[in-house]
Amino acid sequence: MADLDSSSETIAASKKLLCALLFTAMLLQYAGRTSVSVVLVQLQESTGNNTNTNVSKPHVEYSQFQVGVILSSVYAGLLPSSFIGGFLAYRYSATRVLLTSIGISSVVHCVAPIMFQRFGTAVTQRVLAGLAEGQAEPAAYGVLGEYMIPRQSARVAPFVFSGFYFGQFLGLISTGFITQRLSWKVTFYIFGKYHDYHFKC
Repeated sequence: MADLDSSSETIAASKKLLCALLFTAMLLQYAGRTSVSVVLVQLQESTGNNTNTNVSKPHVEYSQFQVGVILSSVYAGLLPSSFIGGFLAYRYSATRVLLTSIGISSVVHCVAPIMFQRFGTAVTQRVLAGLAEGQAEPAAYGVLGEYMIPRQSARVAPFVFSGFYFGQFLGLISTGFITQRLSWKVTFYIFGKYHDYHFKC
């Protein structure tokens, strides 16, 4: 009986690959979301003491209040989309819901450099990002439930959803480097294209 239990908990290579892809999806979602907080530092009102000639002065400058509104507006999209994503993943294919979430997130990230030129469109972009990204987490749980038995799902879930924390770390440290060396716009393009690459995989 013990041998039967251990064999039933053995995770096939294809399922391990699935877990790696889910981990990457969570990582990219949170890296892109976290990168905005670093980008907005560059877009805040200039203090006039920036001596780094490698960093070009941004065309738009947000106040501290506007930065707070932009950062918080993503949750206006995340809250309803989490419930919607859970319903859709239960009613339809969780895999399709997850891929749709990643695909839309990619597009929303790629248009961010244009939308961040104005305060109103920047808030709109963050709301749209929340609506797209909020469906990923419940859909990922649904994917695990579709392809794995409960005991296997319980074993791999901590690994898959640790992508949240790795993504936040990657988003913060890489965005600071990219913004300083290149441009704040490049960050959105990089994470947007990685979203798109993962979507195609």
